[in-house]
Amino acid sequence: MAALGKTVKYLRQLKGFTQKEIYSGITSRSFAIRFEQGQHDISASKLFALLDRLGIPADEFRYIQQGYQLTPAEQQLTVIDHYYHQEDFMSLRQYMTVPTDAPLWAQTNAAYARLLVAAWDGRAGALKDSTQRFLTHLLAQPQWTLQDIRFIGMLIVPLLRQPDHERQLAAITTRMEASCARYLQDLSDPHNVRGELLNYYFVVFQAEATLRHMAAAQASTAKALVFPDTQLNWSDRLLKKAIAGLAAWYFGEWSEGTRIIGTITGFLELFDPNADRVLPTIFRVRRADARQYRKEKDPH
Repeated sequence: MAALGKTVKYLRQLKGFTQKEIYSGITSRSFAIRFEQGQHDISASKLFALLDRLGIPADEFRYIQQGYQLTPAEQQLTVIDHYYHQEDFMSLRQYMTVPTDAPLWAQTNAAYARLLVAAWDGRAGALKDSTQRFLTHLLAQPQWTLQDIRFIGMLIVPLLRQPDHERQLAAITTRMEASCARYLQDLSDPHNVRGELLNYYFVVFQAEATLRHMAAAQASTAKALVFPDTQLNWSDRLLKKAIAGLAAWYFGEWSEGTRIIGTITGFLELFDPNADRVLPTIFRVRRADARQYRKEKDPH
């Protein structure tokens, strides 16, 4: 990993700026020279000021500074998500267990992988002690960061098996919405937090529908469907339409649900079937469950 100053120098020269243009008013010329030689460190506030002048976000700077690589934690999460969306649970299993002395990020990723499998399986029995500790720690936080927001949807299935799940889920939803709101601007969503919140409502809807908590399931779909399409990216617009189709199967006109899901399925068939197997599987499972629910509701 290169020294911070050497990466700043690389980017400065790449963009064709002089030291004076980048460092003036932030550091002295002598400090800038030694900093770019890797001989000095720099405060976070000054580094951010330099990055603003360079037009480089902090995340991108870190990525470049590591040789155009994600961090080990981010690389592993990418692999875990890949195997999950491929439904390759045999490959995913290798990331579910780590030594007790593994780095904290590896233990966190392992807990995330186990929760993914538990959520997919739908039969969240007793959690491993390490996973339970991860869950307890996450729920104890008064506010969530982006990583927490990403992980929280995987906690829903385990939580719904708890006796007081209604109280816990209400508290989690309130905290999820408040945490997401801190990252949202009127016209921007740089971290795709709306998509994370939409996915959260999607997970809650499915879990509650499976347990036949239909008022809660409908409430989640109602929250998801009020997102303006103009504030969503294309994949999230697709997810919103999927929620609308599934909600129609459960609570509305069956034919309308079939039309929406059929349209989405036809769109997905334009691509490699191995690109993402999760959504088609969800459609198959939800279609069967919605049929069963309608029979339970009206046996005749």
